[in-house]
Amino acid sequence: MQQAMWLSITDFGDSAVGLTLAALVLVALLVSGWSRGAVAWLLAVAGCGTAMAVCKVAFRLASTTCAPVAHAVPAFSPSGHAALSTVVYGGLAVLGGRQLPMPARYLLGVCAGLWIALIASSRIAVQAHTPVEVVTGLAVGLGAIMLMIHLLRRTEGPRMLLPQLAAASVLALALMYGSHWQVESSLQDVAAWLRGAGAACSH
Repeated sequence: MQQAMWLSITDFGDSAVGLTLAALVLVALLVSGWSRGAVAWLLAVAGCGTAMAVCKVAFRLASTTCAPVAHAVPAFSPSGHAALSTVVYGGLAVLGGRQLPMPARYLLGVCAGLWIALIASSRIAVQAHTPVEVVTGLAVGLGAIMLMIHLLRRTEGPRMLLPQLAAASVLALALMYGSHWQVESSLQDVAAWLRGAGAACSH
């Protein structure tokens, strides 16, 4: 029963949900006319995804290809669920809280932080990642949020954005919750191709 609970929680951080939600939020920002917000959101999510992909492929190559290095570099795969949940759910809190009074903004941030921590903990509970891998994913996602906050300095954005963001969240969950995109296996295929193409050191 407890394992089923953790599995249901971890599905909220799957790329099927997170990337669909990110795309819907981008549409909402564009429709609202907030081009700067759309650019900041796109750069944060894309930057997070790119950083995670590079890390996963690089560690995969280092642990399987380079004989002198492989013994010193254990198999390591930063948690994509943790990173994506941080940038998407945390970013939603940043965007949605901009027009709220400070107490409500603080409460929204706390709730988002607890939700992200719950998803991150689920990755350890289902034995998909080690604590270090989860913390690494959280750090990458947090860095992406900091980038977004920096890009949105001294800009107010449209009013009444929170209902649109909430609608995007509900729609993404209704469409994609329970779906699983095999991003990890695709990155493993990329690493295998690079290894075979001689892009990394050989045996």
